Amino acid sequence: MKNKILSALLLSAVLLCTGCAGQTGSSSADETSAAAGQTDTAPETASLTDAPESADTPVTDAEALPILTDAPAVSEDAEKPVTDPPAQDDNGEASPFESVMIEGQFTATVRAKMPDYVSDEETVQAAVLQLFQDIPFFIRLTPEICDQIEVGETYVFHIPQQELTTEKTNLFDGNLLSPDAVIRSYATIDSVRAPQENEYGLDTWNVTYQPVS
Repeated sequence: MKNKILSALLLSAVLLCTGCAGQTGSSSADETSAAAGQTDTAPETASLTDAPESADTPVTDAEALPILTDAPAVSEDAEKPVTDPPAQDDNGEASPFESVMIEGQFTATVRAKMPDYVSDEETVQAAVLQLFQDIPFFIRLTPEICDQIEVGETYVFHIPQQELTTEKTNLFDGNLLSPDAVIRSYATIDSVRAPQENEYGLDTWNVTYQPVS
């Protein structure tokens, strides 16, 4: 009888302990679930409030306005080279031409006589002349001058005083005029004669000029 009572008490004690353990486990499970729930929702709250703006987030005009207004103005011509005004010559003039009064004479050998092919194709009024050791050049002459010269002979051609406009590069140092100015401007030649002994050789060009004021 005592053994039965003892057994019944032990069983009751075991059942009581088992119930308490179940309640404790349930409570712990609930607390664990609650904690887990708070942990899962915390990142969502943080992502809504603290997450950085996405790169795709559109920027409003109001936000872009300070950037546009604070940016330095860029000129359309900023990358274009700046050119200086054209350089002036020694006389302070921009024009490369100058009007001059010319006069003088030169010694040349006649290489050919021909029409100028401008007035007509028959009247001989042009010649190919050559300065000493220089390149032959074509120049218009009057028919009267052409009648006085022969091919292969050397003559002194006289240039009377006259005005012409020529490039400044045709002005020699000193007071001599470049032969190019006479050739290109077809300066008038009014007479021709045989040269003297000192008019041969290198000293064959003696055409001077004076600037027209």
